[in-house]
This record gives sequence, C-alpha cells and structure tokens, in this order.
Amino acid sequence: MIPFRYFLASAIAGILLGCSSTDPKAEGVSYFDSQGFFEKEIATLSAEKKGYRKTLKINGKTDAFNNRKVNWKEELEIFRNIKLNKPAYNGKFKATSSQEGNVRSVYYTSTDPKIPVRNFHLLSIDGHPHGIEITTKENSLVYSSSTYLKYVVNEGYQIKGTQTLKGLEPSTFSINAVFLQ
Repeated sequence: MIPFRYFLASAIAGILLGCSSTDPKAEGVSYFDSQGFFEKEIATLSAEKKGYRKTLKINGKTDAFNNRKVNWKEELEIFRNIKLNKPAYNGKFKATSSQEGNVRSVYYTSTDPKIPVRNFHLLSIDGHPHGIEITTKENSLVYSSSTYLKYVVNEGYQIKGTQTLKGLEPSTFSINAVFLQ
C-alpha cells in the first residue's frame, strides 16, 4: 500500500501546484470568495473535531480508512487554493444564477481556456453556502490534467481526476471523504 499513498500525494501535489498562486484582491469584478469560505470551514471542522471516512481509488486500486485526528487546513488545501478572485481572472468568468424557493445556484464559467478553473458552481440555501462543485483542466506540452471537486457542508467532499504525462498511460484517481462526528 505504500506506493499507492505516494502516488496519491504526488497526484494531489500536482493539482495544488496547478491551481495556486498569489492572492491580491482583483480590481473591478468580484466573484465568490471561495478561499474565505474554506478558511471558515476549516475553522469549523477543527473546532468540532470532525473526522472522516475516506475511500481512495487510484488506477483501480482502492483503499479505505477512518481518520479522527484530521488537520483540516492540509486536508482542504486543494479547495482553499482555488481562488476565483485572482487579478489574472478579473472579468474572465461569466456568472449566471437561478433561484428556486430558498435555494440559489450561481454558476461561474471561464471565458478563457488558459484559466485552469473551468467551472465553479455554488449552491446556497437560505443565503448560506451549502455546496460547491469545481472542474479544472490544464494542458501543457508534457502534462494534462482534469479534476472534478465537490464539497458539501456537514457531509464531506469528493475529488476525481485524470492526469496524463506525455508518453505514459493516463492515471485516474478519486477521493471520497464522508465526515464523522
């Protein structure tokens, strides 16, 4: 199982490196503050001492385990690093929304194919964020990656993706974490 965990660490590191950069406030257009939202979630999960039941699947191999002593800052770093308000993204997302009763959906779609965050969907109930879904896609001469991330307040999160290095077979992975009391 050790190689499995090393692969997972390198897969997540690749995603993090592809989605992170500096974070000065964008001038002009302002999108949902996903970084601030996840910082609050990290504080809440840490204060409540929540654990999780996690299932990892990499290239068809599955591993599952419980963790009751979670470092939520590290655990949710991939979500926290996806920032819509980067200066380079200013004006590069089309926002649409819909409302049905007390449920509001806001969809941000990138208008620039160079931006790794392709889609960002925020679901709010009674004005409070309840769920977030994100798709990312990156391509370079030696590397391509696509990732789907989903986070649901008080429930858990899911990450699925495919990574391809030139000359190698694609690697697929999924992480499903369900919060435990």
